Amino acid sequence: MDKRILSIFVDESGDDGFNKIGSSEYYLFTMVFHDQGKSIKSIVDKIAHLPCFHAGPILRKEKPFENEDPITRKKLFQSIFVFASSLPVEWVSFVYKKKDFVDYLTLQRRIFRDLKDFLYSHEDLFSEFDDNVIYYDKGQHKLSSVLNLAFAEAPFPNCFHNDVRPDSYRLFQVADFVSTIRLLERKWADNTITSFERKFIDEKHFKNVYLRTLKRKAIK
Repeated sequence: MDKRILSIFVDESGDDGFNKIGSSEYYLFTMVFHDQGKSIKSIVDKIAHLPCFHAGPILRKEKPFENEDPITRKKLFQSIFVFASSLPVEWVSFVYKKKDFVDYLTLQRRIFRDLKDFLYSHEDLFSEFDDNVIYYDKGQHKLSSVLNLAFAEAPFPNCFHNDVRPDSYRLFQVADFVSTIRLLERKWADNTITSFERKFIDEKHFKNVYLRTLKRKAIK
């Protein structure tokens, strides 16, 4: 019998800077879960011609999308959404407002506690698999440390995949997209949404289509 393997793709949004000019107001990360026994090849093939997804730069008109017009960027953003919503995956996001914490160490402790609580409360889900493989590109050392510690204490088999490149995994890019959507959700709730973001995505369409659809795949 083939082994059952659960892939876990992790991506973060925000930085670990506190009280610094230009540092992010929020910090969050998303985990996307995919049972490797459920093939996604036919779905991935449909978007093989599209560039590597990076939702934030598409929204903010940053590299490598700085020369794309709004219509092109909106179409690409919509393509990511359709792709993500059609996948046999689930996800969870952890969202934090940095002003609620004294410094990153305090935030780091909270992330560790929340992640550990999530892993233990969903032990039955993870224990269904022979192995749980975590994909993270080690983009932020401090988050890497939290992930390693939390999964090391998890009561189910798991390991980290080495040499992860975001442009090699569409599901990694989905984690990035979900993080962007959850960040926009929080910013609308806090009334900190920018005029640029509001212009790119209409609030009613965002909540009734993007957010409502993606929440159907969210693990509580």
